[in-house]
Amino acid sequence: MINPPDALPPRSWLGWFASLLLAGQLIDTPHALAVVSEDLLPQQAEWITVADQHYPAGSAGVSFTRTFQVSLAPVKAILLAASDGTARIEINGTFVGVTTGVSNATTLDVTRHLTTGTNLLKVEVVQTPKPPALRVM
Repeated sequence: MINPPDALPPRSWLGWFASLLLAGQLIDTPHALAVVSEDLLPQQAEWITVADQHYPAGSAGVSFTRTFQVSLAPVKAILLAASDGTARIEINGTFVGVTTGVSNATTLDVTRHLTTGTNLLKVEVVQTPKPPALRVM
């Protein structure tokens, strides 16, 4: 059993121990080449929408797709998504989650769904009375 340093209160020790475990995982993982700072993340995602003329009244929904490249296997990949309506999210043909509503983004760990090379993100937005909108980061 590891004894916490005497100078740290129990709550600080827990944070210290968690940091140590995380550092051990990062150092011990051969494909962990870099740590990304939150400063490098986009400040805000832009809404992707369908123009009114392309979304006739009563339409069932819209599929958004995008391919993207992954050069090295990621240590961790988190997808944040919000949708005006209900959005069903797939990566490389595998269902990864659902998001509903524009006020709160859904956080999905998609690490295991990514492969090195070309990946496909597909989002189907349904159940919206107006043209679908999607926000992904």
